[in-house]
Amino acid sequence: MKTLFDEAGHALGTFAAVDEKDGAVYADGAVFPLAVIGKYTVQEGWVQTPAPAEVVKGVTDAIQARLDAFAQTRFYDDMKSLVGYAGDPDPTFDAEGTYGKNARSATWVTARTIQNDVRAGKRPLPTVAEVLSELPPLVWPA
Repeated sequence: MKTLFDEAGHALGTFAAVDEKDGAVYADGAVFPLAVIGKYTVQEGWVQTPAPAEVVKGVTDAIQARLDAFAQTRFYDDMKSLVGYAGDPDPTFDAEGTYGKNARSATWVTARTIQNDVRAGKRPLPTVAEVLSELPPLVWPA
């Protein structure tokens, strides 16, 4: 068995096989895009799953990093900076800021729904990668 960790050191799961190709890491059928997990490490053997509070922090950090990385694709410092342009007199900044604001909200609403489902016992505690895969896509409008 091999345990896969993302760039931040969060365990993404323990797998029998881990392979990188085509810009992603494949692990027993799961796909982890390198653009999301960054530089990764693989440790031989099983690693104890972190406590729920550590998982929540890891998920929160990964979601925020995803949002910030998206904003940076248009040269904003981070998502907070992008959202600050909503309502800007310049139509391009306004459109991008408004999109960022709506995308950020949709992302955190989805994360909160996942967290509530876990707390209610409707689903098991997900990995960081599982949560990231369920978030709304971040694609700049044309």
